[in-house]
Amino acid sequence: MTKVIDKATGQFCMMMEHGFAEEMNAQEDVTNRQSDQEGWIGRIRGAIGGDEKAEPFHFKPQVRSLTL
Repeated sequence: MTKVIDKATGQFCMMMEHGFAEEMNAQEDVTNRQSDQEGWIGRIRGAIGGDEKAEPFHFKPQVRSLTL
């Protein structure tokens, strides 16, 4: 009987930990999306207001050797 209770308690604890971990990850994802959106909004406002200047990305040329 004690083995059954021990196993059930272990399974319950694992389910609770898994649910807690999923909930924490979901909250972090929402927070990250909100901060990303706020960052983009701030950059757009700065560019419109002339406070910030958009810097273009410069690609580095890739040299590949041609074999014939």
